[in-house]
Amino acid sequence: MLPSGEVLRSWRRIETFCDSDPIDPQSSMPTNLAKAVENIAAIEPATIRASIGQSREDHDLAELTPALARFAPEVLFEKLRAIARNMGARTDHAARFLAFLLPKFSALFGAEEIRSLHAALRTFPSTDDSADQHIGAQYLLMTVLPHLTADEQLQALLALPGDRGEILLLRRFFKPLEPDELAMQLERAERSNVAGDLRRTLFFASNGKTALTQNSRIVLERCFSHTNHVVRLLAFETAAECEDEELISALAQSDWSGASDRAESTQSFYGSKALARVPDRFRGVDMLMRMSLGWQTAVTDTWGEDCARRHAEILIQLIRNSLDRAGDVTSEIRAQRNIVTVDAPATYPYLDMTSESAKEEVSFEKLSQMQDDDAWKAEQRRKKEVIDRYIAGLEERSIGRLVDPVYLDGFKAMARHAPDAFQEIVSLLEMASDRQLQLLASIAACAANVLSQTDSERAGQLFERLFNVTPDVNLNIGPAELPFSRLALWTAEDGARIQKLRIRRLQSATNDADLFIEVLCAAQGDKTTEVLAYARQLMTTGHPGQMARALLIAGFCDANETSPQLFNDPRLDLGFLAQVKAAAQAAYDRNIWARHWYRLACAATDPAEYWRYCALMIRAADGRFVLWFDPEHDLADQAMLPFAYFAHDSLKDRAKEKSKDRSEKLFGARPPSKETLAEVIQITDRAVQLGSVQPIT
Repeated sequence: MLPSGEVLRSWRRIETFCDSDPIDPQSSMPTNLAKAVENIAAIEPATIRASIGQSREDHDLAELTPALARFAPEVLFEKLRAIARNMGARTDHAARFLAFLLPKFSALFGAEEIRSLHAALRTFPSTDDSADQHIGAQYLLMTVLPHLTADEQLQALLALPGDRGEILLLRRFFKPLEPDELAMQLERAERSNVAGDLRRTLFFASNGKTALTQNSRIVLERCFSHTNHVVRLLAFETAAECEDEELISALAQSDWSGASDRAESTQSFYGSKALARVPDRFRGVDMLMRMSLGWQTAVTDTWGEDCARRHAEILIQLIRNSLDRAGDVTSEIRAQRNIVTVDAPATYPYLDMTSESAKEEVSFEKLSQMQDDDAWKAEQRRKKEVIDRYIAGLEERSIGRLVDPVYLDGFKAMARHAPDAFQEIVSLLEMASDRQLQLLASIAACAANVLSQTDSERAGQLFERLFNVTPDVNLNIGPAELPFSRLALWTAEDGARIQKLRIRRLQSATNDADLFIEVLCAAQGDKTTEVLAYARQLMTTGHPGQMARALLIAGFCDANETSPQLFNDPRLDLGFLAQVKAAAQAAYDRNIWARHWYRLACAATDPAEYWRYCALMIRAADGRFVLWFDPEHDLADQAMLPFAYFAHDSLKDRAKEKSKDRSEKLFGARPPSKETLAEVIQITDRAVQLGSVQPIT
């Protein structure tokens, strides 16, 4: 038994190296920091990320990074630089695994490290020509890109070994070339016999940071009809990102079309993105019909009533097709699609596999039991094949396009310009069966969200139908990957039925990850005040379970005045609720600390100092970073922006890590295993049978 008022503290090995919390801004210098310094100094660079599994050195480096970043940064900086210099001595998977790690440390590297990494890049995949090794080479390129001039960046991209395509993450780091220099490079690449030169030069240009000259336009217009579809789509993207009216007009006057009964392709997405930017004289139904479904939704509001009505007609027919044929095809594995925003298309949304399906769960533990990289890749291929068959089945039945994301702006435009058509869509969705709604869940959530502006009661009824529906394709929004079905509910207009359903969502969350998602969706919908009012209501019940839920809700909110007040309740000083309070307050405080380190990072003008504060911010953060992380507006020195992209990637990873941890907890604690609970039930049953325990009646 714990003494009265005492909360059980956890013990971690890391505490033998740092006995104060480095991410707490109020922490003092640890008394045992020398042990941490000694431990890090003893790490051999060759042992870091040398294999598919993580070594003790890997764990120690990760765990000690916040402590040393806070209290002994130079020791940490030198070790990380030494690890980077070790890249030249690596081959095969050891080089690849380190390449995946290095971008997050790019801000710390000086001229010596960049020269070393640049040299290693030239021969990186030479001993292993696999696709994974080529992706590793691109992560290594990503590490050095912020340190190169625009011309050096392009030359490094062109010199990248192999010819397997480029990852989109690289494009964030490209700097603007002189316009005439870009034109010269495009002309040279078009004449080149080297495979990939034209594609890579277009990829560089597609970041949209370099103005186009007439010579550039001539090359790009020829690329619109190139035999290679990747060259075509990159030319489309360059025209769109540069917002070059002359080029976009040329595409508008061509016979290219991205409209298809099939699921949206990458080429149709980027070509339609360019057509969405056509000058006013080209805007009309004919141009709309050349665009993919997603980009149609993005323009219907500004293109007028005729376009809104035509788009509505297309959507109505697709919904009818889906209602007729939704039961013809099913998938044993749920797919998920991540998009940047629900407002309008931003980047092409690739389908990814997920292990969240109730029909087949492939847990991390199961994957970790696979003994080698090949087994893991084989499992991923199998899952991809399942999803590909599902998508192909939808396409064969002309219902694949509704797997594409749908956007709220398109439905808002439809409700304004074609209200009768919008009401017809709502009626069709109301008549759908639960199985049919599995395919149409995102469409239905969009419709319900927009309908809430004029008919909250009816919108609430549609949201209620969706409450127990598991979508075939889970649409996740933004870097925190918030499920669209939940976000749509919290961003809808208020109404009695909708508010009751929000409370039901908060009350029915069966683990901390689900509860956190609801609270974050509420924050995105400016409903934190409503959520905190519900937490206050739960506290008045005096029921330990309800109070525990209230505390976690308060702990998962962003900075506010109410949460600290709830934590100060004297009823929380003992037992179970003291444990829950500690977990909730820790979650709340860590978000406050993350904000603190972010402010210091934004004020930094030295890359190493920026990285140092970001390392502390990342360790303190969770998915709430989407509410306050905005470096493009907050940085004092925009030269830090490339390193902010790396920090953003790490924040996304951290949010996933925290979500996984919380999915295994309720009210801040891990429940007993199923085996333990089964034993307890058996013991209890035996006790009841023997008469030593009275059953509850």
